[in-house]
Amino acid sequence: MGAVQLSTGDEIGKMAYGTGEIPFVRTSDFSDGEIKTDAKQGISEEIYQQYAEKEDVQEGDILLVRDGTYLVGTSCMITALDTKMLYCGGLIKIRALKKEIGECVILPCDICDKAKVKAHLESLPQDYREIDVLVNNAGLALGMAGASECDFADWEQMIEVNIKALAYITHLVLPQMVKRKSGHIITLGSIAGRWPYPGGNVYGASKAFVRQFALNLRADLAGTNVRVSDIEPGLSSDSEFSLVRFKGDKEKVDELYKNSNALKPQDIAEAVYWVATLPKHVNVNTLEMMPTTQSFAALNVYKG
Repeated sequence: MGAVQLSTGDEIGKMAYGTGEIPFVRTSDFSDGEIKTDAKQGISEEIYQQYAEKEDVQEGDILLVRDGTYLVGTSCMITALDTKMLYCGGLIKIRALKKEIGECVILPCDICDKAKVKAHLESLPQDYREIDVLVNNAGLALGMAGASECDFADWEQMIEVNIKALAYITHLVLPQMVKRKSGHIITLGSIAGRWPYPGGNVYGASKAFVRQFALNLRADLAGTNVRVSDIEPGLSSDSEFSLVRFKGDKEKVDELYKNSNALKPQDIAEAVYWVATLPKHVNVNTLEMMPTTQSFAALNVYKG
């Protein structure tokens, strides 16, 4: 069992709306880190009981929006007053298994909201304020349409998350590492930042930024003892990544990973752990990893 448990909600059907007063939380109910439920979407006790055991909402759980162009990544933490609810399939429930990870502080936050990110970091308990390792795991892909056919709003959202949010959080944390002459910035890039493919457009470009950002940080930080590493995974399954990219189309996701023996989140976590725990005099600049089943394709030649 891992340190974090993920699960998705259910679609109960519009016919259930208005049958009672128990909240049915949808992506549109999120605002400024709070849940603002619509009484018109209330459900009955009978419907609630059908899903309550499966969804199992508990105090301290985090609900994260996984689809919806401008809401992806928005989150909120469940309080004791919110546990009697159901949530829709567009939300991911994240539960930290504290017995596995010991002491921890969880800060649910929209990483694109600079003011809130800064406030959250400044609110950390004293024992957590000196950050030894920053893992920039923000990564968002939206759609696979060609550049002339895609939704420009998807491009904007990927740039906000994959480039601007990552750069801002790094900029906030770096000064304390430089001052202490100790620390490690680990970015999660992608082979898409090095190897182009149809439909990769802005996602691939954003990951190319991550790669170059990490390498240029290494140049800037020479002599400070602060390490910088970029980990670039290939095809990876068992997360919400492709479900978000295909905007909830599970059939597309299943087809993509069918018989692929893709990388698992645990494989990538092992790479992060290995890079972070090497002796301090060792810096892994770039680590590219693929499943054994994935390799390189020939360059296409169009003949018209």
